[in-house]
Amino acid sequence: MTISARRHQIPAWIAGVVLATLGAASAPPPAVIADAPAGIDPRDATVLIRVASSLRRGRGSGFVVGDGGWVVTAAHVVAADFGEGRMASEGALLVLSPWTGHWYEGQVRAVDPQADLALLRLQTSGLPALPIADMEERDPAALAARWKGADLRLTGFPAELGSEAQPDQVAAETCPTKLVEMGHRGEASVCFLQPGKVRPGWSGGPVTRADTGAVIAVFHSVYRPKQDPSQAYPCASVLFQLALLLKAAGAIPGAFAHPPAPTLPRAPDAAERVARQIRSLTLAAAGDWRKVETEQRENLKLEPESADAHLLLGLARAAEGDLDAAISEFRAADTRRPGSALVPLHLGLALEKKGDHAAAETEFRRALERCPRDTEIRLGLARALEEQTRLADAEKVLVEARDRSPNHPAVRYQLGLIQLRQERGAEALKELRNAVDLVGEREAFLNIHVAYARALEMQRRYGEAEREYRLVTRRDPDNGEAHFYLANLCVKLNRKPDARLELERLRRLPALDTAFAAKLKDIEEKLK
Repeated sequence: MTISARRHQIPAWIAGVVLATLGAASAPPPAVIADAPAGIDPRDATVLIRVASSLRRGRGSGFVVGDGGWVVTAAHVVAADFGEGRMASEGALLVLSPWTGHWYEGQVRAVDPQADLALLRLQTSGLPALPIADMEERDPAALAARWKGADLRLTGFPAELGSEAQPDQVAAETCPTKLVEMGHRGEASVCFLQPGKVRPGWSGGPVTRADTGAVIAVFHSVYRPKQDPSQAYPCASVLFQLALLLKAAGAIPGAFAHPPAPTLPRAPDAAERVARQIRSLTLAAAGDWRKVETEQRENLKLEPESADAHLLLGLARAAEGDLDAAISEFRAADTRRPGSALVPLHLGLALEKKGDHAAAETEFRRALERCPRDTEIRLGLARALEEQTRLADAEKVLVEARDRSPNHPAVRYQLGLIQLRQERGAEALKELRNAVDLVGEREAFLNIHVAYARALEMQRRYGEAEREYRLVTRRDPDNGEAHFYLANLCVKLNRKPDARLELERLRRLPALDTAFAAKLKDIEEKLK
């Protein structure tokens, strides 16, 4: 991810043509010395983080700290960034450890959008953990003096690892580097590092000292100077900003300087397990669920009690439309991973698809008890309540979700739809306007524009409504919802030729929603 220059306070060495070496600095105050437990390689503590939600799908890096159950990463790895500091964070997600080859469920405990830092708590502890150095120091000059000339390492999981990943390829990678300059990204303190072979997917990975193994910064982006865009300078957040997140999560920052040795044993076949999970992850993203199932059936042969395998098998069967089998797999995962929020979430989604909304509500509520921060769970619960015509209860859930995550466009969209359903156009307009402002014209969120247009239409702002409908049909000519409502608006405005044109476009769509097909006759009657 490349961060634009306007978001950084660019040091003089970048603004000029000639790179300058670090100048002399005053003697730094005594530092807290942090040392990694004997034998801990940063690659063993660097984890892969998987994100899959209504906002996006992707993966990034992170690293384990503290008691082996905390993970630090970049905020943009676990939160959708809508610009201007507006982020919508995930709640529960999956973290893959190269030490054991297992997925662990993690919950986002704190996020700092300005510093691009996030803190997760795993459902386990005892993984290899890296020490954190210099969290107490806020002075960039003092930090520069401490790090000047030190050999540093930047570590991350490359995103290129895909459906052909093999055991000898799946270790996290390390790039040697050195400090070049301190700087700022908005109000946050960052360090710029020497250019090196940094690869996509490394965001959230640690910058460590080679001599002590201690983390000094979290990599989040690459900066390319306008004067020489061929040079890519890694940019990383300085860790004194992490102390506030640790305190917000109820942890004591000083305890993270000296982590204990890992208590979970290293799996002898960890590399094979990681390769299999990365292959499954890539195949799932490509929609090749049959191969995912093949991989996970093999996983079950090796480890019959694997909650990971049952969860991924459930996702595969749900994607293939076999909901009964999916529900069975999710229930098997549930018994093997007590306390999980993701398993009842996906069980609720499968029950929702099956039309059993009361049972889905039960699962969503169970998931919410385990992860109150998760917005996806609240969205599912609200849908289950709405399908049972409990609109007031659904709206209450969504208002709570909006107050917790005001920058989540799906929450405002769903809330606006419920208000439209009750013909509360002014309230719906406010929520949907906020959602549109967040997503802009991103294709993945065009249906938000359709709902916004409907709210405008309800307020008799017909010209603005038409512009929104046409924006959607221009960007997505196969959007049946936009064509239908635009045809209806044209009928309302007595523009029958335009209405007939939209109806004709609607009929030519390759897959016409049955709900709109049934309503076509109503519009056709009005055009007679």
